[in-house]
Amino acid sequence: MSVEGSSIVYSAHTESGNSGSPVLNSNNELVGIHFASDVKNDDNRNAYGVYFTPEIKKFIAENIDK
Repeated sequence: MSVEGSSIVYSAHTESGNSGSPVLNSNNELVGIHFASDVKNDDNRNAYGVYFTPEIKKFIAENIDK
């Protein structure tokens, strides 16, 4: 898993319709939302998500109904 600005790149088998799924790190913490993938071959898949930057986390915390 690598962070590139506000995007996260990770290796995962995803299918059409998985957009909006949670992206979890190795500690099962929510770190982003899945939005795309590319398939180079069955052994080499990249998936992409919106990374929860500190600014995004702050926005969510300030705007979520508590």
